Amino acid sequence: MVSRTKLENIYGLVFNLINLSLYLLAAIASLMKAIVAPSSVSQVLTCVYALILSLALLVMESKSFDMAVYYFRFFTLYRGRAMLAILLGSIVLSNSEHLFLLAAGILNLVFGLTYLVLSFIPQTPVPRPVYDNWQNWKEYSAEGLDLERPVDSSNMMDSANRLKMSMLEKPQQSKVNPI
Repeated sequence: MVSRTKLENIYGLVFNLINLSLYLLAAIASLMKAIVAPSSVSQVLTCVYALILSLALLVMESKSFDMAVYYFRFFTLYRGRAMLAILLGSIVLSNSEHLFLLAAGILNLVFGLTYLVLSFIPQTPVPRPVYDNWQNWKEYSAEGLDLERPVDSSNMMDSANRLKMSMLEKPQQSKVNPI
């Protein structure tokens, strides 16, 4: 049986992977839209802003910085990430004729709406950067919290039972002080 914290960590890593791929997809799509299909200067500037925002989100998803967390607190909440994904999806999707731009815009919109729904569920864990989730994963794996118990444990003793047995075998010695 996997513990709740282990599952939350796995969900966090999966969401990190989805976020990184969405932000990278939005960055590539906004760059492609600015180069391949520019219709006006304002559209090119909007695509450049979307590219900068996508790259900033990629960095924030990888590792959090104190200054960025202090000034851009909405990056650390599902509701804020949802709004930014919807914004990126709508920028990429507007006036798009290429299949890649349509797919990138629709994916960002769908996951933005999914994150918006997740933000209203109270049991959803707080999103953390990849670095934090990966460190937690390595700690859980090193401690053996992800290992299952052996099926045939008749000959095996776990460490808690061994510790109890070692304490039972050694009687405590008392010192008698002479008067």
